[in-house]
Amino acid sequence: MRILFVTNQIGTGGAEIFMLRLAWMLSRQHEVFLYEVYPTRKDLSTFIAHHVAKDFTPTFLHTLQLGAATDNLLWRVNGLLNRFGIRNTRVRMRQFLEGRFLRKQISKHGIQVVNAHLWEADLFVAKQLRSMPFVISMHGSFEKYNRLVDQQGNIVVDNVVYDRKHFDLATHTIFKKTSAVVLASERNRLLPDRHGFSGPITKIYYGYTPPDRTEAAVEKHTFIIGLFARGIEAKGWQVLIDAFEMLLKKGYDHIELQLGYTDHPYIASLKEKYVSEPRIRFLGFLADVEPVLRTWDLVVFPTYYAAESLPNTVIESLMNGKPVISTDAGDIADMLDIGSGERAGKIIPLTHQPPDPEAFANAIEEYLCDKGLLSKHRDYALAAGRKFDMNLCAEKYVQVFERILHP
Repeated sequence: MRILFVTNQIGTGGAEIFMLRLAWMLSRQHEVFLYEVYPTRKDLSTFIAHHVAKDFTPTFLHTLQLGAATDNLLWRVNGLLNRFGIRNTRVRMRQFLEGRFLRKQISKHGIQVVNAHLWEADLFVAKQLRSMPFVISMHGSFEKYNRLVDQQGNIVVDNVVYDRKHFDLATHTIFKKTSAVVLASERNRLLPDRHGFSGPITKIYYGYTPPDRTEAAVEKHTFIIGLFARGIEAKGWQVLIDAFEMLLKKGYDHIELQLGYTDHPYIASLKEKYVSEPRIRFLGFLADVEPVLRTWDLVVFPTYYAAESLPNTVIESLMNGKPVISTDAGDIADMLDIGSGERAGKIIPLTHQPPDPEAFANAIEEYLCDKGLLSKHRDYALAAGRKFDMNLCAEKYVQVFERILHP
């Protein structure tokens, strides 16, 4: 099978990383191609080697490179029509030209099915690739963009302004052209139902394949609490730091907080704020998180991110046997579930934003005081992590693709 994966741009978000890992797994038995709607990264091979596999060298379909004169013309036309209330002309014209260019490459490579990840990629494929068999994977971006409203009530997506009516029409176009939908979270099911989608809908957990490493246990006397995630405020960094400081004030002097993140001005401000606290360690970007993660005792993830679905933070923690304390954002509660009412960690209900630091401090304290609970939840974490096996995930995706190719 020849499969084209499309996303907005390659980055460190959970959806983009999952798409790359899925493409890598499927490349073992199928031909895979990748396409970025808005390419920006110049170090793609290094990025993929760090986040996926050193032996994964996918074929990227080219984006159309417009000359300066053509682009200047598009800007002038955009400015002229904007005076008459016709917005986003340059974006639409560029996407029309890029779509025509992409269709030629699809024909050249004999691509059979397209799998798009994230709303902008879904819309681009729906508008430009016409009758191609087309599967969208929903990661929560639809829900997030419904909250990105400016002062006039318009929705702003990657600097493109949609009023509510046009955003809903664009979303309706996506579901009208889509052959099948893959959900990352049950809450994603509301949108295809609302837009009258009648095709197959399948829930597939993200897959993850941890490196096969055997490391000797290291004796240590410090209880390490950790978090690795994108460096944006809604991932709950301040909540975690506040909870950690509450524990320090209670006299827990054998604890340390380690933070791994993608660079962001918000994180830079936190580093400056807590520079004098030696027990809060800002580790920076972790190209390979596992060696660090395996030294941690507990992962605490107070996320209140609007587009949360199946965060990689939770998946990788579970598959490395680390209990997780988190909110019930997205499908996190189900991710920790191992059946029989047991969980590989603790869930703090997201009753308000940001969540209450004291609730997280109390949950962490339970593990500090009960080593038996910590040990039991480590075993639960490994059990909960089995549902994210990449082989199972890839197999289910192939079944979805084959179902629409051979109905």
